[in-house]
Amino acid sequence: MSTGPPNSPVETDRLPRKTPGVVEPGLFCGRADVVFVAEAGAVRRLDRAPASP
Repeated sequence: MSTGPPNSPVETDRLPRKTPGVVEPGLFCGRADVVFVAEAGAVRRLDRAPASP
């Protein structure tokens, strides 16, 4: 089953956390400095932009 990308990842991450018994929805929005995305035949590295002063 495929649902496609969420329209609002931050909200999709936040809503299950309000449900008793849900420990972690698995999206980790805003929690990583580096993310590796596996695609067909390649892996992309996404780095968080540096914070503005």
